[in-house]
Amino acid sequence: MKVIVAIDQTESADQVLETVCAAYWTPDTQFKVLTVIQPLQWESVPCIEWNKEAAKFFEERRKFAEETVRRAKKQIQNACPHCKVKVEVRCGDPKEEITEAAVEWMADRMILGAHGNSPNRFFRGSVARSVSQYCACSVQLVRLKPVPVKEQVSSHKHGVAVTSH
Repeated sequence: MKVIVAIDQTESADQVLETVCAAYWTPDTQFKVLTVIQPLQWESVPCIEWNKEAAKFFEERRKFAEETVRRAKKQIQNACPHCKVKVEVRCGDPKEEITEAAVEWMADRMILGAHGNSPNRFFRGSVARSVSQYCACSVQLVRLKPVPVKEQVSSHKHGVAVTSH
C-alpha cells in the first residue's frame, strides 16, 4: 500500500504523525511524507533588491520544510521500522500539489489534517475539502485540535511583566 502523509510546517503536523504512528501498517506499506511551500504573492515583485530578499526568505522556508519532512520520516520509521518512508517538498498551491502527488505516485491513501475552523466546512479555501473532493485515492482526515499557545514573558513595561496567551 502507498500512503501519502501530507503535513504542513506547523505544530499541527504532530497530530497527523501521531495518528499515522499509532495505526497498524503491513510490512509492504510505503509512506511518502509530503509538505508544500506555498509561494507568497510578493515573491515575484519586479524589483531586484526585493527579489533578492524574497529569494533568501524562500530558501529559509525550503530548508525548514525539508527539516520538517526529515523529522517526520524519522518518527514514522521509528514507529513502523518494517515500512519504507520517502519525503518530498513541493512548491505551489497545496490543494493542487497534494492532489497531483497522489496521482503521480499512484497512492492508495492520503492522510492529512483538517483544522475545521470554518463554520461552513465546505468553505472554498479548505485544503482538506479540496483534496478529499478531487483526490483519486481514499482520503483520511485527522481532525486537528487547537495547539495551545505557550505562555511566555514577552516584555517588561514599567516593571510589570506582560505575558502572551
